[in-house]
Amino acid sequence: MIPQGFARYRDAGGKRMDITGVTITCLNDLHALAEVGWDFSYVNKAGEAGNVRFTNFYLVTIADGSPRIFAYITGDEEKAMRDHGLA
Repeated sequence: MIPQGFARYRDAGGKRMDITGVTITCLNDLHALAEVGWDFSYVNKAGEAGNVRFTNFYLVTIADGSPRIFAYITGDEEKAMRDHGLA
């Protein structure tokens, strides 16, 4: 789903996705919660440039020896897109 989300942002005029910060919380020996701040830079259909800042939470497992995202939590992306003229 993550690659599909990035494709949607590109289709909406996205130019950059920059990480603004990462906080890792270990849940147990095999799982962690990664809180990732993002800065999404875009140019909307009217030609106006802007940025949307948001935070996503990723649930990560290392059960197979390497980190793998198995779930994530986002805010209301549809509303944020509409608020910035991107939907």
